[in-house]
Amino acid sequence: MLDTLDLTYHDPHTDSAVADRTEKSPALPDMFEIMVVSDDDLIGRVAFSIFEQHRADWRAEFQRTHRRAPNAHEETTYVLGENTKRRLINYRYLAEARLAGRLSPASASDSFIVRSLRKAMARRYRTA
Repeated sequence: MLDTLDLTYHDPHTDSAVADRTEKSPALPDMFEIMVVSDDDLIGRVAFSIFEQHRADWRAEFQRTHRRAPNAHEETTYVLGENTKRRLINYRYLAEARLAGRLSPASASDSFIVRSLRKAMARRYRTA
């Protein structure tokens, strides 16, 4: 099944089919429209789900750090940062890996990288 899925990155700025769908909101791109390029784009749908998980994690961390919800400008800045070619390719790669069973659906707080960084920081502060 994964052999038939399209992993091709569709640049919303040069791909006319995607660009036509995103022109309606230049300030805040519609990430679903950018990530899901057709009705049968399973990887795009999973990529969008991962994006939404990351956005929820970002909002929760923002709330914890600033003791308030992000405003519209901060939300727009976050979405624009996630709309770079590198980030969109990364979301598709993560989606493909998750569908292939090479990546667990752990939240950011449970990820291997976060656990490793916490251990490293704890060691650093113990020795200081």
